[in-house]
Amino acid sequence: MLSVPSQLYSFDSTEWLRNDSRRTAVGVDLDLEALNWCIENNINKVGADGYSRISLFHGNVLQPLAAKLVNFESQEIINSIGSKDCKDDSESNEVKSAVQVGSSTSTDDMYMKRNVQLVPRDIVCAFNYSCCCLHKRGDLVLYFKHVLDVLSKKGGIFVMDLYGGTSSESKLRLQRRFPNFTYIWEQAEFDIIGRKTRISLHFHLQKQQRKLRHAFSYTWRL
Repeated sequence: MLSVPSQLYSFDSTEWLRNDSRRTAVGVDLDLEALNWCIENNINKVGADGYSRISLFHGNVLQPLAAKLVNFESQEIINSIGSKDCKDDSESNEVKSAVQVGSSTSTDDMYMKRNVQLVPRDIVCAFNYSCCCLHKRGDLVLYFKHVLDVLSKKGGIFVMDLYGGTSSESKLRLQRRFPNFTYIWEQAEFDIIGRKTRISLHFHLQKQQRKLRHAFSYTWRL
């Protein structure tokens, strides 16, 4: 059982599911667009049963009980999986039973209308420096308490990454060139009192001859 409170569940959770049919996964994200991207691009690669083994929640990791479970009811998804994994009508029916189909397209119908009982997690992951986005000590401690509550009492692990080191506390600009674009990591001056830094990611697209400044920006507390 894997729980991933960050956009990386899009990859980590699906790889976790792919390696063992007994595994389940949970993802929590504030960004509904990120959740939809995961549904459309990654879960369908696991197979028909992938939808029954993953639960994606739209909400704040600091208020997990208020998060809403996203409903997989897109006919497009069913057709996508059906074309890849189903070779006859019986298999196609299996897929349709694994994914709930709804006729309404209202906002409320994007979410399941049932309570979900989640089993304790073997692993909880918080990657992509997501914990650095929690600027208040109280919020960080609260998140850690939520993690402890969902970990299996038989033995579970919490995995996270942190940003640090001497280079993190100074102004910095790094550039990497790729065949079609140039990637720039820009780090503003470090606030030594608040222990905060602002990271911006810029892209220079060679073919389109475009510059995307501040394509992504983050304020992290170290």
